[in-house]
Order: sequence, then C-alpha cells, then structure tokens
Amino acid sequence: MRDDALGCDELTRTLAGLGAAGGLFTGLALGSLYHGLHYTPRRMGRSALLGAALGSAGFALYTHLWEPNCSRDNRRHRGERVSVVQEAVDWLLER
Repeated sequence: MRDDALGCDELTRTLAGLGAAGGLFTGLALGSLYHGLHYTPRRMGRSALLGAALGSAGFALYTHLWEPNCSRDNRRHRGERVSVVQEAVDWLLER
C-alpha cells in the first residue's frame, strides 16, 4: 500500500458522508413517489432520514468489506485497528 493512500477510517467516513447525502435525496424522491399527494413535511423528514441512514450504512459496509484499503494487512501496516465488521466476517467464514 502506498504511504500517501487514504486510510480505511478516512475512506469510510468520506464514503459514508457521500452515501448519506445521496440517500437523503433518494429518500425524498422515493417518498414523494410512494405517498403521492399526501406527502406531508413529517413524512418528508422521515423519508429523508431513513434514506440518509441506509445510504450511510450501506457505503460504510461496502467500504469495510470490499475496499482494498480496508484489508487486514493494509490496516495493520497503517497501525489502524481491525474493524468489528471484518472480525465478524472472518468468524463466519471460519465456520
């Protein structure tokens, strides 16, 4: 791994923020399609928050599981701790 490459923690934070922003707008659009003319501000807020939470969690999970920067060897090289998600996946794969 290059020394100037992003670490896993920084990459996860960046991608989770992008996922939250994209999920917010996607939640608004899908909420308006689902509720139609009965799309109140309360429903709008719930749709936006749910979309942001799902987008952020999805991108964070993607980053930890499939990004090369978050592999066990790269995290050890940079001195970062191994994530709980990777420990759980490793535990499941051992069985």
